[in-house]
Amino acid sequence: MAEMFLGCTKLNTLDLSNFDSSSVNDFVGMFSDCHSLESLDIKNFHMPKAQYMQNMFSRCSSLAFLDISNFNTEKVESMRAMFSECSSLTYLHLSNFYTLSLIDAAWMFFACRNLITIEIPNFITDNVIYIENMFDGCSSLTLLDLSNFRTLNVSKFERMLAECSNLKLINLKHAIIQEFAIINKIIDQALINPIICIDNEISFYKVFSQYECPFVNCTDKWEKNLMKLNLQKIIYVLIIVYYQKMILILIIIRFVLFIFILMK
Repeated sequence: MAEMFLGCTKLNTLDLSNFDSSSVNDFVGMFSDCHSLESLDIKNFHMPKAQYMQNMFSRCSSLAFLDISNFNTEKVESMRAMFSECSSLTYLHLSNFYTLSLIDAAWMFFACRNLITIEIPNFITDNVIYIENMFDGCSSLTLLDLSNFRTLNVSKFERMLAECSNLKLINLKHAIIQEFAIINKIIDQALINPIICIDNEISFYKVFSQYECPFVNCTDKWEKNLMKLNLQKIIYVLIIVYYQKMILILIIIRFVLFIFILMK
C-alpha cells in the first residue's frame, strides 16, 4: 500500500473501513500530500505485519481528526515523519502504539503546530536510534509525557524539541541516569526551560547529567537540590522580612523626628 494515495491533493473524504491490510508490511507515504483530506476512516485497519510507516500521513494539512486506535505497531521499524506537517491535528491518541521494534522516530510530529495533546504512554524507545526533530515545531504543545522513553541507543537527537515554545512540563518519571546528559542537550538546543518531573518530584532546574550524578539512583543529589531550593526560599523570605523591618524602622524614625520638630 506504499504511496497508494500519494499526492491526491483534491481528495476530501476517504472511507477505507473495509480494507484488508492484514498482509501488508509497507505503508510508506500512503496518504502523503493529501492536502485537502478532511475525513479519513481507517479505524478498522488491522496490520499485524506492518514494518514501515514513514510519511504515512505527512502533509495531510487539513486532517483535524484521526482514529488509529486499532493500529498494530509491534513490528514497525520506521515511523519517520509519520504525522509530519499535519498542521490541523489538535489531538493524537496513540496509547495503542507498542513500539518494541522501532528504530527511526525522527521528524515524527514535525510542524504539527496546532497539536495540543499527544498521548504516547506505551511508546517504547529501547531500540530507537533516530529521534531528531521528533517534536520540532509543535508550538501548541504544553505538556509532554516521555515517561517510557529510553535513549541509550540514540545517536541523533538534534532539534527534538525545537520551537516547542509553549512546552511547560516534561514527564520523565522513569528516566534512567544515563539519559540525563542527552535530555540536557535536547532542552538546551530547544532554548526552553520546562519543569521536569522525575519520580513524582519537581525539578526547577535542569535534569542532572550523568557526569553530575553517576549513581544508580539520584536520591542524594535530588535531596541536595531540594535543600538548595529550600535554602534559596529561606534566604529570599529573610531578605523580604529584613527589608520590611527596615522600612518600618525608617518610618518610625521619621515619625519620631517629625514629633521632635513639632515639639520645638
